[in-house]
Amino acid sequence: MIAHQEQLALQISCQQGAAFAMTPQRILDYFPGGVGCGTFTPGQAIYCYNTAVVSLLELIAVDEDDLGSILLSIKVTTAPFSQVPLSAQEIKTASFFSMIEDWQFEALSNGSLLTKTWRDISVEGDAMEMAAIVRDSAITESQQLISRWNKAGLAE
Repeated sequence: MIAHQEQLALQISCQQGAAFAMTPQRILDYFPGGVGCGTFTPGQAIYCYNTAVVSLLELIAVDEDDLGSILLSIKVTTAPFSQVPLSAQEIKTASFFSMIEDWQFEALSNGSLLTKTWRDISVEGDAMEMAAIVRDSAITESQQLISRWNKAGLAE
């Protein structure tokens, strides 16, 4: 089930966007109340946390086409935050929520179009309620992602 989908015009290339999606500091750019982040496996598994929760982001699939479009499928697993350091396994064991985020980057003449899709929510409790929370959070985060990723892209 798709919980939310939106399109964001970015002033970065598809390649930059795909790299940013698995860079802890770029996720921290828009992670709600984010206070820290780190890497378990470069380009494959990262995490970000705030004072309440920690989210593990694991790259599960990459698909590129001849036109330069890149699709990343990322599994997000969220657990209560306890302390740093932590491990991917600790997050998975304590998780109360997971979902898949698809990040589709398509080339534009002045950057890229990112289509983000949040889907396949698994949660202890009401999945429809969590889908609404995901949707509201995604909408709130979008402008921060756009402005901070554009700034970071121009700095490269």
